[in-house]
Amino acid sequence: MVTNKQKPFLLYVTFDRVGHMTPALQVMEHLVSKGFEIGAISSETWRPAVERLGGKWFPYLGVLESNESMMSFANELGLAGMDKMTPLQLTTAFMKYITIEAMSSSLESIRSAVMLTRHVQPGREIILLYAYPCGGSLPLHLGAGIPGFRGGGEEQEPLKSILINIIPPPWTTPQNPPPYSGLAFDDSEAGIARNELVAASWPPTHFHAELRTMLSRCGVSNACFDRFHEQYAHDGATHSLFDYYWVGHTTTLQMSSPSAEYPTASWPVHCKLAGFLPTKPLPATFVPPAWFAELQDNQASTSASRKKVVFVAQGTVVTDYHSLIIPTIAALAHRDDILVVVVLCKRGATLVLDNNETLPSNVRIADYLPYDAALPFADVFISNSGYGGLNHAINHGVPILQVGATEDKMDLGRRIQYAGNGVYIRPTTAASLRSALDLLTSDDKYRKRALQIRDESVAMNALGRIEEEILNMSSGAPNHESQNSLAVSS
Repeated sequence: MVTNKQKPFLLYVTFDRVGHMTPALQVMEHLVSKGFEIGAISSETWRPAVERLGGKWFPYLGVLESNESMMSFANELGLAGMDKMTPLQLTTAFMKYITIEAMSSSLESIRSAVMLTRHVQPGREIILLYAYPCGGSLPLHLGAGIPGFRGGGEEQEPLKSILINIIPPPWTTPQNPPPYSGLAFDDSEAGIARNELVAASWPPTHFHAELRTMLSRCGVSNACFDRFHEQYAHDGATHSLFDYYWVGHTTTLQMSSPSAEYPTASWPVHCKLAGFLPTKPLPATFVPPAWFAELQDNQASTSASRKKVVFVAQGTVVTDYHSLIIPTIAALAHRDDILVVVVLCKRGATLVLDNNETLPSNVRIADYLPYDAALPFADVFISNSGYGGLNHAINHGVPILQVGATEDKMDLGRRIQYAGNGVYIRPTTAASLRSALDLLTSDDKYRKRALQIRDESVAMNALGRIEEEILNMSSGAPNHESQNSLAVSS
């Protein structure tokens, strides 16, 4: 534990999306409250939020400067037809763009922020915090270097770094198929054979040549990349750039708990579970919708008269209400024993049913409502959200009905089923929703499991673990303790 020296300066390299920036800001706010000085690299959009919590803001440079510059560059690369891509094609194209095509822009953004900090505070230790994915993280980890940090003619020691990962861990093992494949964990002989076949033919696996070329342009020698690749070449799995950007750090903190994750025994020793980020207090400006008191009254009702509350949120990425909201309303229309709380996840949004049908009497709608306001009253959370939605549900011990086939939704759904705190359905129809909801509301094993995982995560103290990792890293003694000591039995 560091006690008698100045704490390191922390530079958080963020991923510029709401679902990633919100937890990053939560982490930054905690670290500032613990006496750390912190900076953040983001687009101009997030500058006020960073400065409000006491952080130093640094801009992304080049093609990552803003959403407009990113889209312009993406169009130049031929990604204009993204709306016609399959979910896998879209995810792969996006990851390739962020980690390869935009690598130099990300790297120069980090270099600039580090050099400016070092100019103002000569000799100050700097530790990098990363969100996933960050194109500049891998070249820096592999020795690309930062001007002004070399000395004595020796190879520059990479800056220490911590990945704070708030998506499903993109790490392939013999039992766990490649990330974003949507396939379930399978440790049978047939499952391992399937996973290897899928990994060998997985599109991101074939970007090695392009990754190597861009790393070379950024100052990483082929020999250095080969040494890095060799570390993981004999663990029985075929890895891709998805894996490399997760593992390529001094420490990787996966914001999850043992019981909510596939077995981690084969993870590299520097990759560790740290618990889910805790619930934040509702903002002082929160004004509940007019019908909110109905939730409070229902919760206070006797068991005989209390209605089941189904909370459904569309999420912020896939915004077609026909994909989840409308099928859910249809599935539960006129169920007198169920109250359906719908959040459209966009301020000012409205919902119009097909053929201008009347909204069923058991449905309550809000354009925007913090998940943490509704979940304390919910019996089931129907989610088209990503890892953030899972985090919220686990914090409240609420079973999850996960849907969706884009981004990480399939991988997330498989993990929820494996953990036992919910179910995953695909495709999403009124019939499939009705069947899954009947199961989740009638069998209390899902609620019990959700509460177990909640208690496990709370005991892990996620924010405290991040702080501890930083302090241990600064003192030169990273903590590589076992991952599975807190696992809760099924």
